[in-house]
This record gives sequence, structure tokens and C-alpha cells, in this order.
Amino acid sequence: MQMNWLENIKDINSKWILQRSSLSKEDFKYILARKGFNGVLRGFLTKEYYKRKKLVETGEIIYGYCFKMWSNSKKTNEADFPVWVIHSPMSVINEKPEILRDTAFKCLDFASKNKDSHDKFADLINKPLSDTLMFPVPMECSNNHLCYLSIIERRALNMARFSLGLNLFISSPSVTHEILFLPDRYWSEEFRNGYEPAGYPL
Repeated sequence: MQMNWLENIKDINSKWILQRSSLSKEDFKYILARKGFNGVLRGFLTKEYYKRKKLVETGEIIYGYCFKMWSNSKKTNEADFPVWVIHSPMSVINEKPEILRDTAFKCLDFASKNKDSHDKFADLINKPLSDTLMFPVPMECSNNHLCYLSIIERRALNMARFSLGLNLFISSPSVTHEILFLPDRYWSEEFRNGYEPAGYPL
């Protein structure tokens, strides 16, 4: 049966708003992947590190389309690695997340055609060590929808089920431009059942 994307995200958000008000210290450690010495210290010199707790406390859940990952590990299920994500603040995305998928494919095509042009957006996609919290997607790639590219880290600790395609993220633009993966323990049962074993390619 086809997923009702709008009802799904409404359901996830209504449950998340109730959950986030009673999150324990252990919950925050899990969501922020701050367990163990390396987990606690990773990124602690960046401004974003200190905004993440507030991001979780105030954030809402959005759809994002993961279209690229980069890892030199042979065991990607156990590794942490960067993921390229397309997302949007537009309400139409909640009904038609395939807009994100179509935009992602056009972004890959744009990057391929401009790999030698020194275009900043193309470079963000083509270079494996690129980094951006939120970069506007060219309108020619998004069919005039307002979309953004974010490159964020997938952490094996709290996203063991990760697959490319549609995923869920925590977003609070008034706090930070950064988005975080919503760990799978907070997904709706319907989303979880549909996601396994290969994600939502749409």
C-alpha cells in the first residue's frame, strides 16, 4: 500500500513533540551519538556542537533524500561516514517527497556536467571531503522548489539501519542550519516497516 507521506510525517512529529519534552540524558547522548570518548569529543571545537542539544529540544522532523555517501571502510554498516542530503522547508514536500528524489538526481547530473568548471555547488557534490551545513540548490535542479544540500555524518551508533533514499531528520532553522538524522528508534512503525531492508528509494 502506498504510504500517505503527509499523515506519516504528522504522526511522527506529534509523537516526537511529546517525546522530546521528556528526553533523558541518555536519550540525548544516543541522539547526538555522544557515547564513548571519541563520540563525546567529536566536533567539540565547532559552534554547531554546542547547538545540537537545543536543536533536538526544539526541532521538528522533516523528510530528506540521501543520494550519496562516501566511506573507505569495507564494513559500512559499522562505519561513520558523510552523507549528501537534499531537503526543503516547503510544505509540499510533506505530501510529495519524490520532489527531493528528482532534485537529487538532477543535482548529480549537474555535478557531473560541471566537474571541471569550479562551480561551488558541483564541487560540494563531486569532492568526497566536502562540507556544508546548508547550501541552496540551483533552481534549475529543483524545478523552482526551494531546496538545500546538507552534508552530514551518519553515525553507526544510532543509524545502524541507514540506506540511501528517503530518511527522517531533526531540523530547527531558528537554532542552526545543521540537520541531524532522527535515529530509527523514534520512527513510526509504518515508516520503519517500509524502510527495511533497503530504504525508501521512492
